Amino acid sequence: MEAGQLVISITDLAKKWNWARETVRKFLDRLEEFKLLMMEKLDRCTLMTMNVEWLDDGYPQVFDVPILSFEMPQHLTDMMSNWLAGGITDDVLLVEIGETVRRFDDHGADVSPHLVVALQYSLIRQLIYKWSATPNVTAASPDKLCGELISEIFFSLLSGNWNMWLDLLKSYSPHISSVNSNLGAIRTPAIISDCRAKLDSLFKHLNVVFDQNPL
Repeated sequence: MEAGQLVISITDLAKKWNWARETVRKFLDRLEEFKLLMMEKLDRCTLMTMNVEWLDDGYPQVFDVPILSFEMPQHLTDMMSNWLAGGITDDVLLVEIGETVRRFDDHGADVSPHLVVALQYSLIRQLIYKWSATPNVTAASPDKLCGELISEIFFSLLSGNWNMWLDLLKSYSPHISSVNSNLGAIRTPAIISDCRAKLDSLFKHLNVVFDQNPL
């Protein structure tokens, strides 16, 4: 994510500003018409780029990611475990993830990016428990750094693509085939490298070491 960019949810802004969702959408559309910003639709949220001069450009980026917990539904936990063991395909798991994401908002509105990060952190925790060689217990909620890393990987580098997100997790699970990797859709090798480096940073931050020879 570059200077002047942020990921927003129409629903979150409507609640924050106490406006109707349609009013928020029209307001942002008008700002875009005036060329004050540009919007790129992601998976149930929006990447916004502000067309202004940023005096703090060049300084480290800080993501405002609240610390949220997410209790993964048992059926999704079971499907994730099956996926980690190579029992089901990406498409089957993605259908269930999509249903879970849609349940975040009963009205089918834009899902909060913070809740998506919390869900992804829960998936990562399950991956850690499955293959980690370290006995430490990972916190139930992501801390600030975990939230920042997940947000940058998913929303900025992968543009909200769940298929590519699962492909990142595959490299840590020896029972999942990496054939037909969706990361091939990213034509810039540097982006793939950045994604993996940031995920490695997350595991290092959590003091996680993966078993190279799992049973």
